[in-house]
Parts: sequence; structure tokens; C-alpha cells
Amino acid sequence: MKSHIKIQLAMLLLISLPLLDASAQQGFNSRKQSNQPQHQRGPQQRANQQNHVGHGNPSKGASKRTNHGRSNQGNLSKAELEGLVFLQEEEKLARDVYLAMQQKWGDQVFTKIGNSEVQHMRVVGNLLFRYAVPNPIKNNTPGAFTSPELRGLYVNLVKAGSNSQIDALKVGLRIEEMDIADLRASILVTQNQDIRQVLGHLEGASQNHLRAFASRLKALGGTYVATHLPPEEFNQIANSAAPGKRNQGAGQNSEKGRRNLGARRPEGIEGNNKAGRRFQKGKKRIR
Repeated sequence: MKSHIKIQLAMLLLISLPLLDASAQQGFNSRKQSNQPQHQRGPQQRANQQNHVGHGNPSKGASKRTNHGRSNQGNLSKAELEGLVFLQEEEKLARDVYLAMQQKWGDQVFTKIGNSEVQHMRVVGNLLFRYAVPNPIKNNTPGAFTSPELRGLYVNLVKAGSNSQIDALKVGLRIEEMDIADLRASILVTQNQDIRQVLGHLEGASQNHLRAFASRLKALGGTYVATHLPPEEFNQIANSAAPGKRNQGAGQNSEKGRRNLGARRPEGIEGNNKAGRRFQKGKKRIR
């Protein structure tokens, strides 16, 4: 009887040993993998680890940002939101008109500045994405705008610039001073530092474009009267030097040694053209 019991115990032991070895090995492998450097783990190991990051506790292992760092649209005031949407299409207006002028006259100044406007569209588009605002540019075709004012302005500007090369350069100046005025007005109504910084850079670029058009116009013997900026300020920008360059001496009443007014934010921007949109003290105005 005792012999029979010993035989049964021995058989149970033989059956249990492989199972115990497998369990121990699995535990050892798990500890080994967890201590293994990330670059030495296999693709499946990395995938398994990534699939479990932040799943147990949402506050751990996962970023507090949502949608890749996008902010809530509610963070923008109505004036800020409408300003960004309009500025996006305004950058497209510049690109579309310069494309038409380059095709008409073959002047490389329109090619260079038109390429810059493409970059500006991307920059404003990134701001719209960041604040979860739908991009108004659904149709990238030249002349296509959701804003009726910009649709009409595109037609008028292309028509005016098609009369002569000098008129085309005047159209470029008109667009750039309009952009400067609108960018300044939009900066006035936003407290978001990221928006202020981006719009400030865009204003500096528009000033450079204005200088380039003014210099080219002067070389061809043309003159221009400001329509969106005070004449003295337009002249200061046109006649001042771009960063790292000498004065170009273009524009009306060239004057050296004038105080730099480029950073000034005028409270009132006068103009006799109903082309641009102004956002002053939180209210939208179309001129």
C-alpha cells in the first residue's frame, strides 16, 4: 500500500516540474524584457509597451494636451477668431494677385514675394489649427474666397495691375500696406502671446515686401500715394533699410535719418479704400 502511494506522488512530481519551470522562465523573461534597453527590444515588445502607456491611469504616461497640442476654440474672442480667418484669406489674396501679375509682366519681384505669401498662408493656417478654427480656404483656386469683399477686391486689383507694369507694382504696394494695417489691428485685440508673436513676424515680412515693391517702382520711375497707412509712416517704411541692408531710398519724399516707426501701433488707421478689414477695440470694421 505504501509503495503504491509513493509511486503516485512521484508521478505527480514529474508532471508538475515542467509547468513550474515554464512559469519561472516566463517570469524571468518578463523581468528581463522590462530591464532591457528600448533600442534592444523587438518590434512586438515595443508595440506591446506602447499599447499600454497611459491606459491604466489617464493621468500617467499620457500628455495632458489633446489633439496634438491643439487649444480650445473658446480660448479666442470673436474678434480674434474673425481676425485670423480674414487674415488667412488676405494672405491668399496677395498670393493670387502676385501670381497673376507675374504671369502678366514676368517681373521676378512678384515671384519672390508670391512665394513668401505661400509661407504666410501656412503660418496663419497653423494658428487656425492650433486653436481648432476651421480654415476658410476650401478652394485653393486663384480668386476663390469665402469673403465677398476679397472676391471683389481680387478682380479689381488684377484688373488695375494689368494696365501696366508700374500699375502692377502699385497694386503690390496697396496690398502690403493693407496687410500691415490689418495685422496691427489684429495684434491690438489679442492677448494670446503666440498669436501676437506670429502676427508681429508677418508684419515685419510685409514691411520688407513693401520696401521691395517701392524700390522696384522707383527704378521704373513710378510714384505711389498711400491708401491704408498714414503717408508719413508709409514713407518711413519704404525709405528705411531692411534688417542688415542699406536704405533703399524708395517711396514718397525720401528722407534719411527718420525715426523708425515700424513698431508703432497707431490707434486709428485711415484709408479711402473699402478693401481691408480692421479689428479695433474688439469691433470689426470693413473699409
